[in-house]
Amino acid sequence: MSRLNKIVLVGNLDTDAQSESISTGDLKTQFKLAVERPTNENSPAQNDIITVVLWRDLAEKTATLKTGQLVLVEGSIHNRSYDNQEGQRIYLTEVEARDCKILSTTTSSATTNEPDTHPILET
Repeated sequence: MSRLNKIVLVGNLDTDAQSESISTGDLKTQFKLAVERPTNENSPAQNDIITVVLWRDLAEKTATLKTGQLVLVEGSIHNRSYDNQEGQRIYLTEVEARDCKILSTTTSSATTNEPDTHPILET
């Protein structure tokens, strides 16, 4: 039986996209995405910072994204681990993107605290 592992996120880049070619020759782009966490009316807004990884053609198309840009990411959650130089096991949870849509080409709302004027997707 097949299981579903799908996630859709809308948020602002918390870091510029960083690209690298890995040993297989594939291009990998990665950035951190700030996604607002729902809170009640009396609580201040909080963000979750989520690592997003993109591969090959999608990595190439998103390599120039900058901090503050609004994007929609569709993908799946992946867990991995590795041992660091001190021998400690490090665990990571990332979103591996299947699609990424750029919803804004400017970074003004993230840097000036102006309200976002982009539509919110409703389910």
